[in-house]
Amino acid sequence: MVFQLKLLNGQDHQAHIAVKQAFVQDPTKQQDQLLQPTIQALLANLKEHTILQYVEQMKGLMNQQQASSEVAQQEAAMKILQTNQLLVQQAQQQQGMDPVTLAAQADVMDAQTNAKKVDNDNKIKQLDTLLKAAKLDLDTTKEENRSMEARAELGLKDKQHGSKEHLDILDFVSSNLMEKDKKEDN
Repeated sequence: MVFQLKLLNGQDHQAHIAVKQAFVQDPTKQQDQLLQPTIQALLANLKEHTILQYVEQMKGLMNQQQASSEVAQQEAAMKILQTNQLLVQQAQQQQGMDPVTLAAQADVMDAQTNAKKVDNDNKIKQLDTLLKAAKLDLDTTKEENRSMEARAELGLKDKQHGSKEHLDILDFVSSNLMEKDKKEDN
């Protein structure tokens, strides 16, 4: 009978990993053929804990840095990778690792790398989309400003032209009145 193991956000993943690794590495458990499906389920669960722990670490670093640039994401991923590598080295020094556990850890590290790449690619796409939207907004604003400037210039020219016409009419009327006054004086 194989049982289902469930992960929860916020669990002490390191403690879960340590307990399950101890069970998997126990030579008496490894030799028992009836426990092999359970051991396989535990190894899969170890991978999941490791991946979720990585994701939570990455989110924590990204929240600390408050950055959305690709460089900041890469730096955060490298910090996590270095921390996890140190943890693996310390664990290997503290206990002799068997090949099954080493293979499981290698699989976990591959999964972490792939998950990190997919996550970074998605974030880059999101940033590109935001950048394109911002550029489009800027271009639209520039075009609206040009349009308003052109309308303002036309309005000013119309006013100047209208004022000139008014002056011309006033000059005409005034000259006609002056001629009329002259004729009346004569």
